[in-house]
Amino acid sequence: MDKINEVSRYIQILLLLGVTIRVVFCFIRLQSAEEDGELYKKRLKHAVLFLLISQLVFIIKDIVVSYFG
Repeated sequence: MDKINEVSRYIQILLLLGVTIRVVFCFIRLQSAEEDGELYKKRLKHAVLFLLISQLVFIIKDIVVSYFG
């Protein structure tokens, strides 16, 4: 069970880093691309939404494991 928790934490860190890089990229492109501004705002919103949903999945997993374990 410790191995599963360790892998879960590593996946959470990778997801956080990936979304952070995506958000920074979208902010940079948003500043430089005037005609594609709405597109990058939408991508930015989707990246943040993905981060929230992915973290919620790990929270639910922890709750289930603590309840049944």
